[in-house]
Amino acid sequence: MTAECAPEALVVGLLTDDGLPGQLAGRIADGLPARLVRDLGAETAWRVEHETQSLPLDAEGDIPMLALAAERRSEHSWDLLVLITDLPRRAGTVPIVSDYNAGHGVAMVSLPALGALRLRARVTRLIVHLFRHLVARRAAKEADPPRGSSTGCGSWRRRHGTSAAAAWPTSTWLWWVCAAACGCSPG
Repeated sequence: MTAECAPEALVVGLLTDDGLPGQLAGRIADGLPARLVRDLGAETAWRVEHETQSLPLDAEGDIPMLALAAERRSEHSWDLLVLITDLPRRAGTVPIVSDYNAGHGVAMVSLPALGALRLRARVTRLIVHLFRHLVARRAAKEADPPRGSSTGCGSWRRRHGTSAAAAWPTSTWLWWVCAAACGCSPG
């Protein structure tokens, strides 16, 4: 008789600004676990929790992503966290669609850079893409890779000096940078 391994259970939080981000996440949250299983594999049992609040800004006018991650992940026992905001984010004049910090298990999505058409589908696809990177980093961290080894897009970008802020899907070239580093694709 062979022993079946139970899938790893991950609780993920969607922390959103009031208004459109909260409404959008509310519509996405129920179907997201099935989508994550479909796209990332059945090795993980996903539970998605959603909370809406007015996301705070720091002195520079940015959302303190790492501080919120530490506070909210601890408070709610979330393994991973995605912040969704309608605050426009830019690197110079280039819109930033998403940012993530795999070490802290947090990502942020900025809705204005995604455009107005098919927003729900774009946000869902982007969240799955971000979770793919956060889970890959988590798995690599648990396996305790040797110092200096690559653990996904974030470490590759740090090593080569590129920003970890991905401008997907408005900037196709970042997909190719990412695909060359870790094999992910825009589909």
